[in-house]
Amino acid sequence: KFVFDGPFAPPPLQFALEHGADMVMHSATKFLGGHSDLLAGVLAVNSEDMKISLKEDRTAFGAVPGSLEVWLLLRSLRTLRLRVLEQSKTAGRIATFLNSALTVDDCGISDLRKDGVDSIPAIIDTVFYPSLSLDTEEKRNWAHQQMPRGFGGIFSLQLKTQTYAELFMKSLHYWKNATSLGGVESLIDHRHRWDTTVHPGLLRLSCGLEDSEDLLKDILQAVKRVHSLTKKEDA
Repeated sequence: KFVFDGPFAPPPLQFALEHGADMVMHSATKFLGGHSDLLAGVLAVNSEDMKISLKEDRTAFGAVPGSLEVWLLLRSLRTLRLRVLEQSKTAGRIATFLNSALTVDDCGISDLRKDGVDSIPAIIDTVFYPSLSLDTEEKRNWAHQQMPRGFGGIFSLQLKTQTYAELFMKSLHYWKNATSLGGVESLIDHRHRWDTTVHPGLLRLSCGLEDSEDLLKDILQAVKRVHSLTKKEDA
């Protein structure tokens, strides 16, 4: 069986059952819930037999959500499309901007003259976002067939050192330090705290519904502050 883990690519971004998946797992706590106020999970299947089997298991083991969680989830699904598309748009814009500042010397984009841009190459090593790795037409066509509406509200930054990562998080105003994702508020997580095999400078950012310009400016001012503080220490 082909089982797809879908929290990072919820509807309306991807419909894995249409691409051959037998089962799709969603942590409804994330984008489906979208408000950081419920714990739930969803299994979607394309087989009546599998549906009956799962229902029998649920009945036997009692793994049913509470009525409050169900009500909160139904509330959230009414705005799922609006939230996810906007979060994906914001993540794509910010990730593309930061990556451009790392990889383009002078592309003539006026946005690249924003305050703090000059500090990006000194602090950030790599920007991770699905669209940034689509370096051939074949890859782009394949990705857009699966996710024509965007590539999700999550991107990652790998800063050059653990010290940079810790200072960067402390310097942010809009991005809150939390390990969850997919909510209406923007969150940032330092993965190395939970898994020491992860690069100590890796940060996962989950875009909320704040204005994308405000979120980008917050990142730029934090990068600029980290660069300024570390230059003083080096001096």
